[in-house]
Amino acid sequence: MKKNIYVSFALNLAIFLLMIFAISCELFDFHFMTDGTFLEKPDFSTFKFFTTDSNIFAGIVSGIFAIFELLVICKKKADLPKALFPLKLAGTIGVTLTMLVTVFYLAPKSEFGYFHLFKNANFFLHFFIPTLYLISFLIFERNDEICFKFTFISLIPTFVYVIFYTLNVLLHLENGKTTYDYDLYGFLDGGIGFAFFVLPFMLIFAYGISFVLWKINKKA
Repeated sequence: MKKNIYVSFALNLAIFLLMIFAISCELFDFHFMTDGTFLEKPDFSTFKFFTTDSNIFAGIVSGIFAIFELLVICKKKADLPKALFPLKLAGTIGVTLTMLVTVFYLAPKSEFGYFHLFKNANFFLHFFIPTLYLISFLIFERNDEICFKFTFISLIPTFVYVIFYTLNVLLHLENGKTTYDYDLYGFLDGGIGFAFFVLPFMLIFAYGISFVLWKINKKA
């Protein structure tokens, strides 16, 4: 860990700063590549999206991680707190899920073209930040501090969002049908009955990500 802490610190600091930049671009409607995408909301409604929430959570965790890494580098602390690693697993689960859903579900069905969801702020939120997160967690932050039980506990942020998403859709039906304003990702386009398949699948899929990340991160 000592040898990798400098790279990990640089990555965590970069992730935190890029998160601030990307969220600011969304809030202030700043486009540096093309016009906005249909998943960008230049107001506070952007916080309804898992993309936004998962990246903010991950960015905050990276910021905290970087602070403690700097303390270790400056010899103010002997080592990193053990509690940081389960938090980093939770952050990695969120942004990895964001990236995979975008790559394999949202982008292929986009009417504006596959790469439309990787432009402007979404370049960072859907691809670059998740990639940096995976590199930092799986290569430079490998450790034995994450117990197996945390593969479940680290799913709490994702689980909370799934519950919020489901209730929000069900409480805002129009004539028994979902609307885009609440079924943001179109998971229930096929009808409310799909909730009994899609949402449990998302949680099982998220746990699969959690277990694989934990297994790879664990030191041999």
